[in-house]
Amino acid sequence: MTKSELKAKVCEIIDARADDIYAIGEKILKKPEMGYREFYTASLVAEEFEKLGILYKTGLAVTGVKGNLAGRKSLARVAVIGELDAVISP
Repeated sequence: MTKSELKAKVCEIIDARADDIYAIGEKILKKPEMGYREFYTASLVAEEFEKLGILYKTGLAVTGVKGNLAGRKSLARVAVIGELDAVISP
């Protein structure tokens, strides 16, 4: 599979789950949490990982959650980092 084909496949999968992804975002938006106090958000992320069968660790740097997906080969690595704390705006 070429990089372009892989990118197209990933985009297709994301698009197919768009409603689920937006719903998760709406839940997070309705319960803003300041940095290092994102306990609800961390539990929500862990719950979604659980539903997807993704192995994960919680409690990293207080409220961090890390998911691990095993691929067919150990040659490729992908990292996705999300920042989920609220921002105080005057």
